[in-house]
Amino acid sequence: MFNIKKFTLFALALALTGVSLFGQSDVLWGSNYAGGNTVFGAAAAYETGQFYNQKALALYPSAELLLWKPNFGGYAPLDLGLMAEGRLGLPLSKETPFVLGAGGGAAIHFGFKGFDFPYAEYLGRLDFFARIGVSFDLIKGSGDDALGLIATSGANYFIDDRLMLGLAYTGWGSGNSGYDGVSVQVQYRLGKTPVVRGMGDAWKTYQDTVDAVEAIGPVTQFYAFYVYAIYSGGYYWAPESYEPGQGSLWRYTEDGEDPFFLERVLLDRTAEGDEWWSLTYSDGEDEEYPFEFLLSADKELQVLYYRDDSGRVKMYDFLQEDPEHPYLAQMEEVSYGDLTAMAEGRETVTVPAGTFKDCYLVHDENEEGSFSWWFSPDKKVNGSLVRFVNTDNDITITAELEKLISGRQGQFKLRQ
Repeated sequence: MFNIKKFTLFALALALTGVSLFGQSDVLWGSNYAGGNTVFGAAAAYETGQFYNQKALALYPSAELLLWKPNFGGYAPLDLGLMAEGRLGLPLSKETPFVLGAGGGAAIHFGFKGFDFPYAEYLGRLDFFARIGVSFDLIKGSGDDALGLIATSGANYFIDDRLMLGLAYTGWGSGNSGYDGVSVQVQYRLGKTPVVRGMGDAWKTYQDTVDAVEAIGPVTQFYAFYVYAIYSGGYYWAPESYEPGQGSLWRYTEDGEDPFFLERVLLDRTAEGDEWWSLTYSDGEDEEYPFEFLLSADKELQVLYYRDDSGRVKMYDFLQEDPEHPYLAQMEEVSYGDLTAMAEGRETVTVPAGTFKDCYLVHDENEEGSFSWWFSPDKKVNGSLVRFVNTDNDITITAELEKLISGRQGQFKLRQ
C-alpha cells in the first residue's frame, strides 16, 4: 500500500542531501536553476476553508530537488523535480481547526534567464512555478479527510543569484479539510549556478532583419524623392553653387493632380568635401516625411536618417546595405559652366518664387520621353534650376521653384 508518510520523508531527505546530479549545458535561454539544485523556502498564506467562516493563517515550509532540465536545442527554461511541503494551519476563527500536515509531489519551474527580450531587463529574474502533489494532515479537525491534494502556483523574483521572493495561490487538502488562499514566500537556492549565454545576439540579428525589412519602404520613398529633388532627368545641376545653410522648396504637379512639395537644404560641408543634406516631402497639408543624408565628396550616398512608422529615428547605412548604388550611379553631374554650352535658347520664366529673366533653356529627348530645364543666370539661385518639365508615356511632371532658403546651416533634426 502506498504510504504517504514514507514518500514525504523520502522526498524531504532527497532535498536535504541533494547534490548536482546532472551537468549543466551551456544554453541560450534558460532559468535561474541548474540540474541538482535544492531550494528551501517558507511561505505565509491567508486561506479560507470550504465554509465561508473558516479562516486560517497557514505557514508552509518547503524543500525542492530539481532533477531534470530538458534542453530543446539550446533552450532550457523548464525545470522539473520533487518537492516536500509542510503546513501549519493556525485558526483565525473559532470554526477553523488547528491543522498540521505534510506532503510531497512534483515541482515545475519556468524562467526567462538569458531571454534578453528588448525593453524587458527584469524578465530574466522572474521564475514561474507550480507544485502539485498529495497532502496528509497529521493533526486535523474532527471528521475531516486526512488525505488530500497540494496545488500551488505563482511567481518568484530573484533578488540576487540565490535569494528570491514570491507570490502564490495555495491549495491544500480536499473536501471539508480543503483550504486555499494567497501567500507570500521567501526561497533560497543551493547548488550550481546555471550557465546561460543569453539571446542578445539572436535578438540583435532578429532586430536587424526586422529593421532591414522595415527600411525597405522609407528607403524606397527616399530614392524616389531624392531623384526628384537632387537630380532632374538624370543630371545633378550646378552642385558647386550651394553653400551650407542654403536650399530651396519645390512644387511638383502631375497632370492636374494635387501638388506635392520637396524641400532640400545643404546643412553642412566637411573639410573633405562630404555634404550633409536634408530632404523633406510634404503634401502641403498634414503629411510629411523628413530625411537627412550624407553624400561623399564624389556624390555617393553614405548614410540616411529617417523616421519609422512609430516616429523613432532610424539610420540606414548605404555602404553596408547597398554599396554599389546601381540605380543612382546612372546620374551625371553638370557644372554651372556647362549650362551655356547645352542651352538651346533663353527665356523669361515666372514661377511661385518669382520671375527670372533670360533663363537658359536646355532640352533633351530620348526613347523614354522629353525633358526641359530652365536655369537662371542669377548666382543667388542655388542650383540655378527654376523650372523642370518631364513628359514620359503621356504623363507630364512639372516642378517649379516655390522659394529659396538660407540660414539653415547645421540645423539637424534627425541625425544622432
